[in-house]
Amino acid sequence: MEFNFDKLLLPLASSMVGLIPVIIKLTADWADRKSKTARLNAFLQQNNLRIGFLQTWFNLQKEVSSPEKMAQIKGVLSDELQELYETFMDALLDSDELNRRQETINRYKNTTPLKRFLLIYQPYNAKGWFFHTLFYMCILPLLVGIGYVVFQYTQTGVWMENIHQEYLYAGVAFLALLLIFRSLGRMAARDVEGRLATVARKTAPLHATGD
Repeated sequence: MEFNFDKLLLPLASSMVGLIPVIIKLTADWADRKSKTARLNAFLQQNNLRIGFLQTWFNLQKEVSSPEKMAQIKGVLSDELQELYETFMDALLDSDELNRRQETINRYKNTTPLKRFLLIYQPYNAKGWFFHTLFYMCILPLLVGIGYVVFQYTQTGVWMENIHQEYLYAGVAFLALLLIFRSLGRMAARDVEGRLATVARKTAPLHATGD
């Protein structure tokens, strides 16, 4: 029997709509990372210039200042370097980033094994979002097909006799893709979950007991 793609066009087109949110999220995340990287690079460049100036200034002071004056100059230099260090650490680990990391840890703790098995949780990274979206895009045509089979059975009382062969092939193909994308989605999450579990153990209160 010739495969009729036109009959599958509607469920395929409907499932492709699910790809729009992940494309928007990936684009927004990329733009946000690019902006943060540019700001951090500009900040590092400014700090490097400041350190270079302090080093040159200190070397010149050693040539013209008395030993008694150098003790005061070293104190000023130490204060400047401490300020540079603190501002750098604040820029590297800002409060928003720390809050996001804690939210991710809490989300991981609240994700049950059943939710992980069925991918019913918010992905941790862009790769996870991509495979989760493809996973659920495959579920939609399968649900449409299963609903059609059940409807035919309730109308005729005959199980799958009036089902076109191409729909069976398409159902098997979507089921295979669903299992593949489910496996890839979990692979994308396991490395992140391992790191989150390690951070959670290190930051857990000393009196907390393990699972």
